[in-house]
Amino acid sequence: MRAAACSALLAAASLVAGSASAQYQLRADAYFTGAGSSTGLLVLTGEARQPSWLTAETVVWLGIGNRPGDVMVVSLRARQPDGHFEARAGRMLVTAGAIRPVHLDGLDLTARAPWGTSVEVFGGMPVVSDFQPRDYDWAAGGRVGQRVADVATVGISYLQLRQTGVIAYDELGLDSAVQATRWLDAAFTSAVGLDAMEITDARASLAARFSQVRIELFAMRRSPSHLLPATSLFSALGDVPSDRAGGSLLWRAAPRLDLLAESAIESLGGEVGGHMLFRSTLRLDDKGAGALGLELHREGVPDASWTGIRGTARLPFSARLTASTELELVRPDDPRGRGVVWPWGLVALRFRPEPRWELASALEASASPTAVSSVSTLVRVSYLWGSK
Repeated sequence: MRAAACSALLAAASLVAGSASAQYQLRADAYFTGAGSSTGLLVLTGEARQPSWLTAETVVWLGIGNRPGDVMVVSLRARQPDGHFEARAGRMLVTAGAIRPVHLDGLDLTARAPWGTSVEVFGGMPVVSDFQPRDYDWAAGGRVGQRVADVATVGISYLQLRQTGVIAYDELGLDSAVQATRWLDAAFTSAVGLDAMEITDARASLAARFSQVRIELFAMRRSPSHLLPATSLFSALGDVPSDRAGGSLLWRAAPRLDLLAESAIESLGGEVGGHMLFRSTLRLDDKGAGALGLELHREGVPDASWTGIRGTARLPFSARLTASTELELVRPDDPRGRGVVWPWGLVALRFRPEPRWELASALEASASPTAVSSVSTLVRVSYLWGSK
């Protein structure tokens, strides 16, 4: 664990070992939890602005119980200022077009031509947990994209991942976006598993804007391997593998008031249901530093139906003090002995006594199908070094 942390620190700090006149940034964030078996995260980033093009990023998991810590991300990125060439090396999360994200130890190269062509290739060994063997494990893929007349982009991507020499994923992705007119645009992404010749993930949308109104029609297929984890109870309950088709209407009812309504038909495991959402956002100032929000949510899929309400507030009391909160209540149609109502709440404060110091704290509490009660806190102290 000490070796992993030292390697991470050296990777980020190596960028500041140049001349004394070089401009650089070095940032360290540490997160620690003491609930049950303690664990945490250490995040280090370093950037040499001039004359180097390098950026380093490291995320270290500090372990839990008898499971040792590990480096989740440790990578160096070299990028030309004009963006024509970029290279990353190390342990990283690679996302290319419509294919699934890949966590690997390897290399990722991207080249962009002035006429709009981009080529990305990557390869390496997939990351495994608990230092398991990776004999004959490898992943390779890439994406080729093209910009068309500043109104459209198209791309094709490919991924092959092998475990012990056997193909685990063989996926082809397609993505495109078109700005047909000043008021009409469309987008499409799709990933196809070549082994079973089935669509693993897809989304198509068509949107039109008329003055203060935006109308969108969409259809999507979501798969667990293409979803990212979420913290909110709404997100955790709503992000399930499904097929969905519907539409949404966004209306800027007033200069600071946005209203969103969304409705869709949803299929979950062959069971057909419905999805409805209404959200209002009231900004308290022109920049949106303060805002109040209210959301009503209904999921009507059989055996997974629930109704929820959510309120949010972000209140800048002064230039030094800001408070925010999110409160949710979910009522399942069939509790099945897991509680009639599931609450989730978050309250946070941020205080800046002077420009270089920042103090922040948050308290989260919830009850869910998997926990009768859960309470956690987060405290952050930040200090900025440098002449500016």
